[in-house]
Amino acid sequence: MAKRRTATRTVTRVVSAPSKPATIRVVAPSAPAGRPRFARARGYARRAGAAISSEKHMLTAFAAAGAYGLAERAGMPIPSIGPIGPAGTLAIAAWLYGKTQKSQTGLHLATGLGCVAINRLAATGTVVGYDGEE
Repeated sequence: MAKRRTATRTVTRVVSAPSKPATIRVVAPSAPAGRPRFARARGYARRAGAAISSEKHMLTAFAAAGAYGLAERAGMPIPSIGPIGPAGTLAIAAWLYGKTQKSQTGLHLATGLGCVAINRLAATGTVVGYDGEE
C-alpha cells in the first residue's frame, strides 16, 4: 500500500481587489501665437512710465525752477536773505525741509532752485541782482 501524505495542502485563493482608475492625459490647446490686441501698447506704456519715474528728481527740479520763474514774472513777493537773493533763500529753505523731514522731493526742489541761483550768479555776477548803484 502506498504511503499517505502527512503535510497539509496549500490552498491558493485569488481575490480581486478594486484597482485605481486609469489616468488619461489630455494636452490642452496652446495659446495663439500672436499677442493680444493691446499687450504691445501696454508694454510700451509700462517702459515709458518706468523711464519717467526714474527721472523724478530732474522733473521736480525743472518744476521748481519753472514755478520760481512764474512767481517772479507775476511780481509775487519772494522772501530774500541778504546777499543770496530770493532763489538762494528758497533753495536753502527747500534743502532744510528735505533734510529735516527726510523728503527727497524737498531735496530735488532745492536742486532746481539752487541751479537758478547759480545761473543768476554766473550771468550777472551777483545772486541778488544788485548792481552796486543806489
